[in-house]
Amino acid sequence: MLRKLGLFGISVSLFDWFSFHLNAIRLMVRILISTNPNGKFLFFPFYHTGGAEKIHLEITQAISDMKPWIIITNPSADKSLKQDFENAAQVFEIAPFVKTPNFIGNLILSILVYRINRHSMALVFGGNCLPFYEWIPRFKKKVQCIDLIHAFVHRGEIGAENVSLGVAERLIKRITINSKTKGDFEKLYEENGFSKHWNDRILVIPNSVNIPQSPVLKSNLEEPIILFVSRNSPEKRVNVVGKIAHQIKQEISCRFVLIGPNLEDGILERDKEFCEFTGNLTDPNTIEKWYQQAHFLVLCSTREGMPLVIMEAMAHSMVCISTNVGGIPTNIIDGENGFLIDLEEDEKTVNDFVNILKTIINHPKEFSRISKSSYEYAKRNFKRENFNSSWRNVLK
Repeated sequence: MLRKLGLFGISVSLFDWFSFHLNAIRLMVRILISTNPNGKFLFFPFYHTGGAEKIHLEITQAISDMKPWIIITNPSADKSLKQDFENAAQVFEIAPFVKTPNFIGNLILSILVYRINRHSMALVFGGNCLPFYEWIPRFKKKVQCIDLIHAFVHRGEIGAENVSLGVAERLIKRITINSKTKGDFEKLYEENGFSKHWNDRILVIPNSVNIPQSPVLKSNLEEPIILFVSRNSPEKRVNVVGKIAHQIKQEISCRFVLIGPNLEDGILERDKEFCEFTGNLTDPNTIEKWYQQAHFLVLCSTREGMPLVIMEAMAHSMVCISTNVGGIPTNIIDGENGFLIDLEEDEKTVNDFVNILKTIINHPKEFSRISKSSYEYAKRNFKRENFNSSWRNVLK
């Protein structure tokens, strides 16, 4: 009837307008009446699938007894971790309202800032969250500010490390996940005229994973499983992964499995037949089964912090082969507990990956040695207890 009367479009617009404002009012009321006894306000950009998002969730879980607030500032690609965040904290999703400047968004942000400034012992924390730095000047001086940056972006790009320089004096602590990023910060401070005492505020808290009590025995190198676990974004070079799969399967019988959302969109059409796509896996038990079965992990990124997927793979006795970027070489010792490949053009990168895979697959004893060393390193260095206690000390 509405279509016949020419009112369908108007009705939809009115319904959307009403829903938007009703949800905004509900959010404002929640911000005003919800309690936050310990004054912990954690700003994260997303709750979708991603290594950084998993780390943010684990930080939240480490202090869940402090009943923190989680403020999600950007639209997420999926809802895979939303329920987990909500189980650990109160979640306030301001992304739909503050993504573009408008009266409603500014009002919501003003109410949130008001609640933070009114708290007698407020601590605000931003994890890889660009809007967080924009809002820091609105917090009173008594509000303690801390941030986490996983890794620097490429030279010439705009990243959190650059955006944050204007409010660095407000950050009582700056957390990185590896010594490489800490060194990048020290260099950035020196280039911008900061005195050396600012470096004392930079702390390193390595990520952690659950470690199996004993090594996961790997067998059947006659048809090994090679994993790539990530999302489809430019720095991950998913197209290179497809080329590696194409070339290695011409020479060796193996399975090349890609785990993550929309990865097939990043693979060239001629390479797709050599890849198995699982899609986005959110069930931990399903992902665990792949780690238990798989022999190798490949990662071709142009930049990284310290990827959670490498830590999980090492904990499950997998042999990791990765580009030598970010914090990865602080944990992978080339030829000892994995392999590092210099960042090169696509064609050379493909050849380097394929050559290492062929060599190790054809030498089972060498595979067993590196697999065992990979697990032992993870067991020593990636303990969850250390992670939880470090984050509780920082955010208490």
